[in-house]
Amino acid sequence: MDCRKFIIILLLNLVSSITYSQIDYIVEDSIKSQGITLRMGADSENSEYVIKVLSKEEVKYYPEDIEEYGFRDGRVYVSRKIDLSTISKQVFLERLVDGEVKLYYYRGSGVKQYYIERDTSLIALDKEGVVLQQLVNDCPNITDIVKSAKYQKRWLAKIVKLYNNCNSLKPANSYNPKQKEFGIYGGISTTNLKRSSGFSNAFLRDATFSSSSSFTLGLFYDIPFLWSGFSLNLGTNISKFGFNASKSTINEYLYPVDIEAVVNITTIEAPIILQYSFLRKNFRPYLNIGCDIAYNVKMNGEIYQKVRRDNIINTVRSTDEKLLSKTMTGYLFGAGFNYKVNAKNTIFGEARITELFGSNDTLNRSQFSVLMGFSF
Repeated sequence: MDCRKFIIILLLNLVSSITYSQIDYIVEDSIKSQGITLRMGADSENSEYVIKVLSKEEVKYYPEDIEEYGFRDGRVYVSRKIDLSTISKQVFLERLVDGEVKLYYYRGSGVKQYYIERDTSLIALDKEGVVLQQLVNDCPNITDIVKSAKYQKRWLAKIVKLYNNCNSLKPANSYNPKQKEFGIYGGISTTNLKRSSGFSNAFLRDATFSSSSSFTLGLFYDIPFLWSGFSLNLGTNISKFGFNASKSTINEYLYPVDIEAVVNITTIEAPIILQYSFLRKNFRPYLNIGCDIAYNVKMNGEIYQKVRRDNIINTVRSTDEKLLSKTMTGYLFGAGFNYKVNAKNTIFGEARITELFGSNDTLNRSQFSVLMGFSF
């Protein structure tokens, strides 16, 4: 698969998940008015008022005027009274989760606060998560998840949704989400050179290159798609390889000729990987598929022709042979595991196969790597 096609398909799938199937509405005196147009504002503005756009004018509604309003993108705001410092204030709270237990979000001037509504009681959540742990401690399947939760919309919303469906949950390990990870990795890569369909070097047309193994060192950044098991893994690594090939033939003067080729490269790779992890508490197997871009920062190719004539060997050396492309692209796939050492650090091991292609008249690369890494 071409690397550009892989990136385009990945982006299209992400964008396709964003669909607007609802319409703007307002609930006033328990009457719902739909088919209207509301102006979307920043979170802090939406918490204070909402503007209805008419053909010749605009009408501004405050929390005292209406009970609820919603945008076509699915966001819903309800009017509630909350305590801010020493005063009580009527505001619009964004409802992140509806159900037996509701989750709300308020964004005011210098204020970012989440609330849980349970049995008509509105309870403010603290950033340390103490209140949330107390509220959901009767659902043991999500106890460990709550301890590592972040004070963010998606994290808190997912936890409350899981809590509302506590009786139907799978074991707790199935809901242990991935977190962003940055780290270092190294390993051994074994590479073989393969002739492309249009490889035109007459000396090496029938030659077979020996494989080359090299230590590789790199960095990675793993960005999870929260709770899904999928993540986007970006990385870069550097390796050095040396290859040689030889064959014997007879030239047009019927003299025996030994041909030897030597290729040395220093290459930097930038893999772009879609990873799926089987979400478990500590030990997590995973699968990889993605594309790879390789740039051969240093590359030299030399061909030696040794002609034997009357017990005399004449050697002809040609340099700067273009045997590989400067830039190569291709695909990769693999499998491995993550092991969670503690709350912040993980180690991983992986086996990866990479196929890299250059221009039609150069050599391609087939690579097998065994990698080990550590996240900070």
